[in-house]
Amino acid sequence: MMKMVVVTICYREGVDVEYYLSHHVPRSVELMTPLGVLRAETRRLIAGADGSKPPYVIITSLYFESLEAFQTCMAHPDLEELREDANNFYTGMPEIFVGDLLLEEKYA
Repeated sequence: MMKMVVVTICYREGVDVEYYLSHHVPRSVELMTPLGVLRAETRRLIAGADGSKPPYVIITSLYFESLEAFQTCMAHPDLEELREDANNFYTGMPEIFVGDLLLEEKYA
């Protein structure tokens, strides 16, 4: 399996989910795919395992070949457009985590 880096972006309450999904995500795909994003997924959290309210509303994961590929992508000047667009759907600062993908299993 190819070693990958996963960047996880976590949004708390206050995110405009409709704008995020209809404008920001499509533009992100358009700009970031040529810059090294291999795959992306966005999830809406509905509950903690115990049924409690989760700390985040939306979580997006971006997959890159390496940490260097992620850093190169984020440093590209075209990404300034996405950073500025964040003000159109979120008033806070998302929490962002970068990690190595250690294991990927697919089940039927």
